[in-house]
Amino acid sequence: MKAARACAHCHGTPPRTRGCSVDGLRVPPGPGDLPADLERRFFRLQSVRAVALEVLGERRAKLLADPLKVTVDNVVTMDLQENLRGIERQIEQVG
Repeated sequence: MKAARACAHCHGTPPRTRGCSVDGLRVPPGPGDLPADLERRFFRLQSVRAVALEVLGERRAKLLADPLKVTVDNVVTMDLQENLRGIERQIEQVG
């Protein structure tokens, strides 16, 4: 997560949807994060940090809903364990 300039939420308007920064926190939106959805969450939760934790929690739950590692013998192995660890690190940084 990179530090970035403070967003407009400091002035009572919703954060930009390309990623929002609060006290050095930066959470880029994922491919499924629509701007309208992020804005609704912000107005409901009133905190960029709460929105980030909710989105990251949903991403974590989605990963855990399926096997983290799948192997097709002699063809391919798909391992998402590092993705899960990355999301968990982001949750720790935000929280």
